[in-house]
Amino acid sequence: MVMVMFTTTAIGGGGGGGGLCFPMIKVKVSNNNNDKSSSLFHFHSKTTNHRQQHLSIISCSSSNNNNKIINLFPLPNNNNPIAFEYYVRDRCKSGDLGLDEALGFFAVLGNIFKLGFEPNAVTFNTLLKGLSRKGDVKQVIDLFNKMLDNGYPLDVVTIGVVVEGLCKTKKFGAAFNLMRMMETSNIRPNVNAYNIIIDSLFKENQVNAAYHIFQEMLTKSVQPDVVTYTCFIHGLCRFGRQKEAMSFFEKMLSQNIKPNVKTFNIFVDFLSKQGRIKEAFQIVEMMSQTGQNPDVVTYTSLIHGLCVLGQWNEVTKLFGEMASHGISPNVQTYNILIDFRCKEGETNEAHQIFEMMKENNVEPDIITYNSLMDGYCLQGRMEVARQVYDLIITRGHEPNIYSYSILIKGYCKARNMDEAVQLLNKMRFKGLTPNTTTYTSLIGGFCKVGKVSKAKDLFKDLIARGESPDLITYSTLMDGLCNNDCLTEAMELYGLLLKNGLKADIVIYNIILHGMCKRGQLFEAKELFYNLSTKDLQPNTRTYNIMIKGYCKKGMLHEAEALFHVMVEKSLVPDYFTFNIMADGFLVQGNDADKAMHFVNTMIEKGFSPSAETMSKLLNLHLDTRIYNTMIHGFCHEGMLSDAESLFAGTDYNTTL
Repeated sequence: MVMVMFTTTAIGGGGGGGGLCFPMIKVKVSNNNNDKSSSLFHFHSKTTNHRQQHLSIISCSSSNNNNKIINLFPLPNNNNPIAFEYYVRDRCKSGDLGLDEALGFFAVLGNIFKLGFEPNAVTFNTLLKGLSRKGDVKQVIDLFNKMLDNGYPLDVVTIGVVVEGLCKTKKFGAAFNLMRMMETSNIRPNVNAYNIIIDSLFKENQVNAAYHIFQEMLTKSVQPDVVTYTCFIHGLCRFGRQKEAMSFFEKMLSQNIKPNVKTFNIFVDFLSKQGRIKEAFQIVEMMSQTGQNPDVVTYTSLIHGLCVLGQWNEVTKLFGEMASHGISPNVQTYNILIDFRCKEGETNEAHQIFEMMKENNVEPDIITYNSLMDGYCLQGRMEVARQVYDLIITRGHEPNIYSYSILIKGYCKARNMDEAVQLLNKMRFKGLTPNTTTYTSLIGGFCKVGKVSKAKDLFKDLIARGESPDLITYSTLMDGLCNNDCLTEAMELYGLLLKNGLKADIVIYNIILHGMCKRGQLFEAKELFYNLSTKDLQPNTRTYNIMIKGYCKKGMLHEAEALFHVMVEKSLVPDYFTFNIMADGFLVQGNDADKAMHFVNTMIEKGFSPSAETMSKLLNLHLDTRIYNTMIHGFCHEGMLSDAESLFAGTDYNTTL
């Protein structure tokens, strides 16, 4: 043990870290690298009779503030010199060690010196780790300051624990400075300390700073290990910088550092989520060649990728492969399957997976229930969705903000605003704060039922609560305003959107165009339409449909047809609405049945059905047998038998078909 004197100041600065103040102190530094002992205490060769004193006698000389705590501690004695060590270890592992109790240990340590025992750095590291395990970083820093004040020994592990605590609270500047300060005390930060900072920087999206720390490591001859490279690979993949991640992977191999399962899994997960499943399987093959066996995380990522592509047969095969390798799917595996099935509207299949999950003794979590609930809400099966919500509670889970938001959105979609509002109130009663998504659903729901004033009140309440409306919130309210003939207010909202620094997308402009056309302001709509390119936006199929319908309503069928052809020339595919708008336009405004039938026949060839409104207008025209035969033949040819039957049933029975 050596004593090192140094003067400290507030450390902080770069990286957004706050200051950590150290007074002028004596720091006892542990330099004995040959000491392999894991014991908390080193016993002096010179013994004293004080070791035989009972705790109750020793505690009398302790400070009054710590008497009650100290009386609970078993101190080392001749019969059991490490009782206190085991006690401290057990308390630290418990996860509920408090600062008062830790400081109580300090009071005991003063008396342990008198007994001939000298605490080493392991003692304090155990206490620091105990507080860190509890998750209270402030207590870790407070205890560390106490160690410095009392000149207790520090080592590289101590610094690692404190650096981790500082990084958790985003005090990166303090973490850097602490490491540099310790170097002056002959404590050289190891690769673990650097890894902690690099990992934390990536989590805070500070990629450049992570690179800077990596270069500092190399400059100071601290060799990166598998954890260092894996941190970079994971962080870079998260930002979509795959080439850089692969470069680190190659560096890793060139340094003869063997990638572990986690390293490979990062690549597999990244590629799978992008739908690049062939490349993901190539990584798994490389993984096997290096002696690393795929685990449940590997298989779960691959299953995710196959689900993205809708390759359910391959998913089934992969499940079988997992079983043959003795790997059981975990809750994340099942959640992915359930979520994708629900999003595809296959709730029956999702429910079967849910039952299989329980049969295999995998406990569903809140994500499982939320996915199921969302699936039923998307189908409008609100009774079943509510049963899933009730099941969450009966199974001992607590519905979270997503649970409530999903169910509220479902009720809003079903226009059942009473139930939606009741859930909102229940959510608040449970102490959960509605987020932007929750508000957006409610705003949309009230707009659908024509209660625009309530929707506007919710929007104001959202802002008053300090939440920032996103583009979806703005577009939802703007659409509601336009549909309820409140174009002026919609334009005011558009102005607010721009004022708050948001960039309007094509969805926003489609809403404005729709509002203008609905109000008959075709000139203004046309001007905005042709100026979209100046806003770095390209019209989509929805945009053209709005403008074509606007022209048709004004009887400008020539312009509507011209725009239809422009749309096709720009490689935009006309949809169900496009064809029906054109057919309706020529039937109503142009009284041109032949032109209308041209669009109807083209529609049928493309696999679309005429709308009920279009069909009704066609039947009212009492078209001749040839046209009916053509339409029915077209429906049958495209396999649209129900449409053929509907048309046949709607014709005049006296007509010979």
